[in-house]
Amino acid sequence: MTDNAYLSAEFTGFALAYILIVCLFLVNVQAPLLLSAGDAGAPFLLMGIYYWSAYRPTLVPLWLVFILGIMLDLLSGGPVGLNAFVLVAARWLVTDQRLFLMGQSFMIVWLGFIIVCAITAVSQWVIYGALNLSWSAPETIPAMIALGAVLFPPVNILLHATHQLLPAGPGGYRLKL
Repeated sequence: MTDNAYLSAEFTGFALAYILIVCLFLVNVQAPLLLSAGDAGAPFLLMGIYYWSAYRPTLVPLWLVFILGIMLDLLSGGPVGLNAFVLVAARWLVTDQRLFLMGQSFMIVWLGFIIVCAITAVSQWVIYGALNLSWSAPETIPAMIALGAVLFPPVNILLHATHQLLPAGPGGYRLKL
C-alpha cells in the first residue's frame, strides 16, 4: 500500500468517526421528536462519547465533549452548561475505567453504558431541578435509561464498524470479534 493510499484510508476512517459523532449529536437534538418516552429522549450523544472514551479517547478530547455539551444545551433550551458538565463527567468516568472496559465482553460494556446512562440521567434530573427549584417527574429517569439500553446495541454496531476503519495506534484499541 502506498503512503497516499494509507493516508487516504486513515483520513476516511477519522472523517467517518467524526461524521458519526455529528449524526449522533443531531439525532440527540431531535430525539424528543423522534425517539422518546414521555419527556425523556434517547441519549445518542452519550453513546458515542461512551464508546469513543473507552476505545479511542483521543478522538473525543475534553474540549470537544464540552463544546458538544454547550451546543446541546443551546439547541435544547436547557440550562447552559448542564449537558456540558454531565458529558465531561461521563467522559472522565469512562476514560478512567477504559483499561477495565477494553478487555470485557459486549455484555459488560453494555452494562457499563447502562450504569453511566443512569448516573447521567439522575445527575441531569437533580441539577436541572436544583437550578429551577422544581423537579420534573422522576419517571423520565428510567425511561431515558431504558431507551439508552435498548438503542445502545445498534448504535454500538455503527461505532464498532467505524472503529474498524481507523488505523491502530496509540490511544486506540481494536476489538477482535
